[in-house]
Amino acid sequence: MSSRRSKADYYRFIFVLFLAIFAYLSFRVVSPIMDSVVMGAVMAYIFFPVYNRLDVVLKRPQVSAFIVCVLIAVLSVVSILIVGKAISDDASTVYASTKEFLTSESLFGECPHDSGMICFMMRTVQEWVSDPQVRGFIDDGAHALGQIVFAKTSQMLYAIPQFLIFVAVSFFISFYLFIDGRRLLERVRNSLPIHRDCQKVIFTRIAALTRAVIFGSILVSIIQGIFGSIGFILLGVSEPIMWGALMAVFAMIPFVGTALIWIPAAIGLIAKGSLIKGIILFAYGGLVISMVDNMLKPLIISSSSDIHPLMVFLGVIGGIAFMGPLGFIVGPVILAIFEALLEIYETEKGELV
Repeated sequence: MSSRRSKADYYRFIFVLFLAIFAYLSFRVVSPIMDSVVMGAVMAYIFFPVYNRLDVVLKRPQVSAFIVCVLIAVLSVVSILIVGKAISDDASTVYASTKEFLTSESLFGECPHDSGMICFMMRTVQEWVSDPQVRGFIDDGAHALGQIVFAKTSQMLYAIPQFLIFVAVSFFISFYLFIDGRRLLERVRNSLPIHRDCQKVIFTRIAALTRAVIFGSILVSIIQGIFGSIGFILLGVSEPIMWGALMAVFAMIPFVGTALIWIPAAIGLIAKGSLIKGIILFAYGGLVISMVDNMLKPLIISSSSDIHPLMVFLGVIGGIAFMGPLGFIVGPVILAIFEALLEIYETEKGELV
């Protein structure tokens, strides 16, 4: 009897060993395209209600999934074209204004007062920039910056095939997650060696946090766009509503998103001679617009998912450092799973399995 049991334990050990080995190998196979996997899962999660309603009408899962993927692609392409055209138009305007600003004899125009700290600073900068050596340094810097921009543009062009592969894999994953997502999730749940009640705690926490991270990020981005539009209106920036909308789109890029809009706008104001407005916009963008993301996002995500704000903050920062931009979703989810497991351990101790 004991020999039969030891033999069964041996076979069980061999099976678990092979399972662990092939699980590791499978992870290594998938890890190079992990960004595409996460992006495909996020797209499927966001647009699954659309797919579900469409499938109820059509009763053709493959057709419904294909239509939703085409819809996502069209929305993405249209958004990229609108944003690209707006940035291209504004970049040419800022370049022309900056060139005129640097080559003009009087950078800031006439000072309205004969004294005061602002006028003193304006005259000091004017005298410094008028120096021939400084002019030469500025020209050399502009030339070097142009070379850097050209090099980065070339790198982006070379990266287009890799980006297309990333997009294709993401849509391919979304397509099959629309169709088989529920079945795959149920298979994962059946494979976990823990009670259904414990599974419910973990998956409920994951679903709540994922929903909070995605829609909380969208809400915070909209708020940042509104704040940006208000600042642009008060400071006299042209097309404030459009640039606020673009700021809301770029706010989805962690850390530097909104800065891609308000920094060129501030430089444009200074280049047009509005030094004070440009400085105010720099301060407003850095202290108000950017801080909205850092302060509100953890609070909104925490209130919507019952996760401590510190866990959300650490998950976002650490996740981005670990996985790049997509880490702002994966990081909090990993910490939420860990927190759920700790909670289960505290309540059930040795009765988990």
